[in-house]
Amino acid sequence: MEITLAFVYILRSVPVITHIPLCGEESHMIEEELIHWFVDEKEKKHRSALRIESIPPTLNKGYPRDGIITLRIMNGIGAIGFKCSPDEALKLSTQLLTVAKEQLQKKRRLWNERDETR
Repeated sequence: MEITLAFVYILRSVPVITHIPLCGEESHMIEEELIHWFVDEKEKKHRSALRIESIPPTLNKGYPRDGIITLRIMNGIGAIGFKCSPDEALKLSTQLLTVAKEQLQKKRRLWNERDETR
């Protein structure tokens, strides 16, 4: 078995992924990390992050098994992960795409209405 430690360096908001193979567990890869900074009511800065991790599909006793996709949400207090199959991840990504497109269209309409009233 192989452990892969992945270190993410944020360079001009483009993650560069470096792998260091060790021995022990399943191969694990960080696919993407989105970092969000915000300021609370007390003017204090906070960081939260959403990380997408994956473990590739494998053969188990001659049968193919799904890989695992983990969505990990992290903040200054801790982290929580949501593991899902590739099918569940596709369903989630399709819904996210639909909602994001709807919100962008609504914002575009609001800008157009604002410009028309001027």
